[in-house]
Amino acid sequence: MLIAVLFIQQAVKVSSPSGILNEMYTETAQVLLHLFIKLLFQLQGILGEFRIPEHEDPNLEKYNFQWLYTNGLLGVIFTFGLLYTGLKSRGARSWQYGTGL
Repeated sequence: MLIAVLFIQQAVKVSSPSGILNEMYTETAQVLLHLFIKLLFQLQGILGEFRIPEHEDPNLEKYNFQWLYTNGLLGVIFTFGLLYTGLKSRGARSWQYGTGL
């Protein structure tokens, strides 16, 4: 009997409009927080391409300014290419190519 009462209380709490809105707000806040954390790590990785790694000899030819700049610029270009590809392929289920139609 006690289990049934607890189940009904949970069902009423979740099915009320305020419970649904609260749950949607919580999920949205979690998604935005995860997106922000991913963005910070992505920016750290992009900017790290322009720096000389720690414990490395900065006098080596591969750490000249031109090579670091080229490596960082290629990293930025590839990052935006990956972002563009990801955004374009989000709607791939609605594409009519390859469905046999």
